[in-house]
Amino acid sequence: SLSFTQHSSSDDLTYRVEISEDLKAWSTAGEMDGEPTPGVGNTQRVTIEAAPQVGTRANYIRLAVELKP
Repeated sequence: SLSFTQHSSSDDLTYRVEISEDLKAWSTAGEMDGEPTPGVGNTQRVTIEAAPQVGTRANYIRLAVELKP
């Protein structure tokens, strides 16, 4: 799983969990595990459960954050 803190009123960002076997090719993976939990001030804690790729030598995980157009 991957947990991160985000600003609760930020509508201009997209958060995406990605997994890779080789750190070159990345694919979107994971589902949000329930509702975000309140954090300090205007933040919230988000947890994503990412399923490992079956039959791979290694699994790497990252959080991609993009500004919405």
